[in-house]
Amino acid sequence: MRDGFDLKRFICIYGKKIVPAVILWIFAGAAVFFLTDICRMLLFHSDTTFRSDVMYHIIFDTEEAEETKLYYNDYTWNDVLDSDMIAGVAAQKLSLSKEEVAASTHIPTMSDIRLIHVYADADNPEGAEKIQRAIGEALAAFGTDTDGFVSIEKWDEKAVEQVKADPYYSRWCICGAAVGFIFGVLFILWKYSCDDGIYLEDDTERLAGIMTAGVVFSDKTVSSGMKDNVESVVKEKKTALCITASDKDGKTKIKADELIGEIVADIEKTDINNSDAVIIAIPYGMSSAAVRREIKDLKLQGKEVAAAIIYSADKITYKTYYLTI
Repeated sequence: MRDGFDLKRFICIYGKKIVPAVILWIFAGAAVFFLTDICRMLLFHSDTTFRSDVMYHIIFDTEEAEETKLYYNDYTWNDVLDSDMIAGVAAQKLSLSKEEVAASTHIPTMSDIRLIHVYADADNPEGAEKIQRAIGEALAAFGTDTDGFVSIEKWDEKAVEQVKADPYYSRWCICGAAVGFIFGVLFILWKYSCDDGIYLEDDTERLAGIMTAGVVFSDKTVSSGMKDNVESVVKEKKTALCITASDKDGKTKIKADELIGEIVADIEKTDINNSDAVIIAIPYGMSSAAVRREIKDLKLQGKEVAAAIIYSADKITYKTYYLTI
């Protein structure tokens, strides 16, 4: 886990990974939410529902019209519809419970206080018509017997239709994409915070505690001043090169030999067992914990780790961070 957050370092190292990773998370989030909405439709809206839609006309008593309209309005009619006066009366006609009738009927938003739509839902057209007919009779009786009303009459009736719940695929996909974007960013930040790899010259000193003599890039070019730094170490002490590898079969070491080549030819002539000091070659991105273990093993052998060389490095990352090669 890194102690601090270097934004420039983060962008240089993870810049190429951010966009693909976030896009992947966005698509994953959208896909998950899309499938969730499909499951919602299958689980909660798979039953066939038929709806009877009737509009009723309310005639108010002119003497009490204003007071009646204040009480019987867009907010209270559904409560009235579910009451004993409407649903209770209709239930007696249908041999159903008041709760069953109330669950099957509702009034949508009213645009005119004098006109109310009543929806009656059932699993077959005949059932929807029966519930609507019973509600109509109950409303008619309610309009005649209740103060403030003259009558409640059927105004318009539509044919019974099958009701299909509307899927919200696009909305769910957008929400999923937004959630995926957030998790994608958090995932990249978490990966960066857990990454203890050595990528830059500053990393060897900060994470492994040794200075960097230079960097060998994948195209076999080197960072400025590397040859001079290596020569200064070799002149002072009998120095050998220790190549570390991030793999177990040694392919990285073979690649290191090819990359480093003539640059450290003088060091390679010295056997590590006969040396006083060691320059350790670290593959680009290798875990600093593994590097510290290598350094510890060398010190146990009585070898001084004089400097480090990072090989197979990404030139674009290096140049972007240091603004020079």
